[in-house]
Amino acid sequence: MMKQEPKTGTACRRAKKLAAVSMVALCGFLAACATPSGSTSDANIPDMQNAQTFAPKTPEDYVAQLTYWGSVYDRLPENFEAAVNYGRSLRYVGRAKESVKVLSSAVVAHPKDPTVLAEYGKSLTAAGRAIEGLNFLTQANQRRSGDWANLSAEGVTLDHLGRHDQAVSRYEAALKASPDNPSVLNNWALSRALAGDIEQAERLLRQAVLVPDAGVQVRQNLALILGLQGNFAEASLYAEVDLPPEIVAGNMDYIRSMFTQSPQSSAPPSPWSELEALDSN
Repeated sequence: MMKQEPKTGTACRRAKKLAAVSMVALCGFLAACATPSGSTSDANIPDMQNAQTFAPKTPEDYVAQLTYWGSVYDRLPENFEAAVNYGRSLRYVGRAKESVKVLSSAVVAHPKDPTVLAEYGKSLTAAGRAIEGLNFLTQANQRRSGDWANLSAEGVTLDHLGRHDQAVSRYEAALKASPDNPSVLNNWALSRALAGDIEQAERLLRQAVLVPDAGVQVRQNLALILGLQGNFAEASLYAEVDLPPEIVAGNMDYIRSMFTQSPQSSAPPSPWSELEALDSN
């Protein structure tokens, strides 16, 4: 039986390494979004006339959303709703640079609107321009205070910049606005893992996973954190809720291999790289 690693030192370095991979996207999105095999008919696209009523949950949903808003934007490129939702959809599927291009025009046309400021800030950060992204997210939060999604996004952006202690206040404010929100708890947990506080990361994810609408990434991130501490049995239980046994076994083998690597060694890409912070529309 493998000796369990202490929750400090090497285990924290492993947590920071994999948490950094997990924070690739701003507030995250489902990175493994499938490419449609053919054209998508209007009959198969959910009614998205009111963007806030449609919450994508599967790769097909994200593709449908992108297809719908892309077609609207092509017809009406100056339409505010079309630009914001098309830009958001591009970010969801990992096309952040395209999202920045779409939203830059919307920001010029609506420089004081908190919705477009926030979306532009998220896309800038997702495109690797976190300093610029933070500026626009800060403006959005100043113009519309108490928006949990934007506060959480600002926290994630600060984490991208390595300012983990400052990110804490944003997550706390987001949870005050939306108590027990699993997206915020998940983002905060990854933040603490990046800061090397693996114990708090575990506590936050255990709190998040108890929320009824907690999704796959919450469970998989908890499995990741547990595995990094050598708790493979419990990690597998959470991972198996959403993943097939062969993928779980491969993930656990990968994490076990990290126990034999020196802290300075470079780990190969892992199946856990699909884990992201949760998105919050």
